Amino acid sequence: NTRDREAYWTARALDSLEHLTGQRPLGYRAPIYDYSQHTTAILAELGFRYESSLMGDDLPYRLHSRSGDILELPVHWACDDWNQFAHLADIDYVMPIQTPRRAFEVYRSEFEGAYETGGFFQIVWHPFLMGRAARMLYVRSFIEELLEKGDVWLTNCIAVADHVEGLIAAGTYTPRVDTIPIKSSA
Repeated sequence: NTRDREAYWTARALDSLEHLTGQRPLGYRAPIYDYSQHTTAILAELGFRYESSLMGDDLPYRLHSRSGDILELPVHWACDDWNQFAHLADIDYVMPIQTPRRAFEVYRSEFEGAYETGGFFQIVWHPFLMGRAARMLYVRSFIEELLEKGDVWLTNCIAVADHVEGLIAAGTYTPRVDTIPIKSSA
């Protein structure tokens, strides 16, 4: 059964990470954003507080399943370095590699849109892709630009989840709720 298999491997990975780090992960991102109809329920059962694999909004929202709710911290391909820099013949992913200048034009544009509309901006950078010298020069410059704005919060996903949950509890933010799996009207 696909659900049982996903639950088994997710729990096994969770246990391994806890064993290695001494901390139980509270968040999840699906490999290559591959999210099934069972993922939300499995994550809720395992006690995850947030997940960050879906692209359904520009603001955090709730995912509801029969097993409970978790917070979605949405991502987007435009904010992921994979499309800009991945070139892995071993997995038949052979794309033209972009210059750091071009990649950061995309990231900057996405950030400006989120900033101007009061949205949520999350960047996904893989160390083996972004960790090259030329790219890291752009990372430093980009972070400096963000900090110069004076009102940008650079943090991790659990801090964002804590903040959003606090806003929800205070009644100052009401996120939309998506029920997973989505029921077909057919």
